[in-house]
Amino acid sequence: IGMHEILYPLCQGYDSVAMQADVELGGNDQKFNNLVGRNLQGQFGQEPQVVMLMPLLVGLDGKEKMSQSLGNYISVVDAPNDMFGKTMSIPDHLLESWFTLCTDVSLEEVRELLADGANPRDAKVRLAREIVALYHGDGAAAEADAYFVRTFTKREEPVDAPEAAIPPELVKEGQVSVAALIHALQLSESIGEARRLIKSGAVSLGGAKLEDPFGSLDVADSQGKVFKVGKHRFRTLR
Repeated sequence: IGMHEILYPLCQGYDSVAMQADVELGGNDQKFNNLVGRNLQGQFGQEPQVVMLMPLLVGLDGKEKMSQSLGNYISVVDAPNDMFGKTMSIPDHLLESWFTLCTDVSLEEVRELLADGANPRDAKVRLAREIVALYHGDGAAAEADAYFVRTFTKREEPVDAPEAAIPPELVKEGQVSVAALIHALQLSESIGEARRLIKSGAVSLGGAKLEDPFGSLDVADSQGKVFKVGKHRFRTLR
C-alpha cells in the first residue's frame, strides 16, 4: 500500500471535521473515505455525519464508471447532436440505470420502455431526448433526434454540421496532417488516438474514408467538405 493511499482518506475525512459536516454525499466508491470522516469526527468530539452513497454512473463503454480521463463520458456542455448520438451508443444493459440516474422519467414508465419484447432502440431514443432536453431544452432535443435519423438511420451526410477552421499553424505547403487536425479540433484526446481512429476506418472527408494514419489533406481541396470522425462527430472544414 502506498503512503498516498493511507493519507488520502485521512485528508478527505478531516474535511468533515473542519466543516463540522452533518451529511456527506458521495459515490459508493467513496464509502471508506466517508466513514473515515465519521470516525475522525467522533475523535474530535463531534456528532458523526450521516453518509449518503449514490450508485456510480457507468460510462459509454458499459464497463467503467463515467470519467473524462477514460474518455467514456458525455459532457454537460456537449452540443445537442453529440449528446444525443453518444447516448444512442450506450449498451442496452445500461438503459435502466441511466434512466434512473440521469432523468426524471418515472420507474413505471421505465419498466414499460424496457419490458420484454420492447425495442431497446425506442428506449434509447426516449433516453437521449430526455437527456438533451435537460441541458438544452425540448426544441434542441427534437432537432437532435431528427438529425440522428437523417445521419445515422438514413445514412445521409449532414448539411448542417458545425463549421471548423483548419488551424493555420498546422498547414505546411498547403497540406495538413489528418491526425493533427483531428486532435486540434478536439475530436480525439491525443494524436495517437487520432491515428488509431484513422487506422480503424472511422475517419472520412466528403464521404471518402481516410486510411493513412500519417496522411495529410490538401487544405484548398478540403474546404466546405464534411469531416467525419467516429460515428457521431462531424465538422464542415473551412
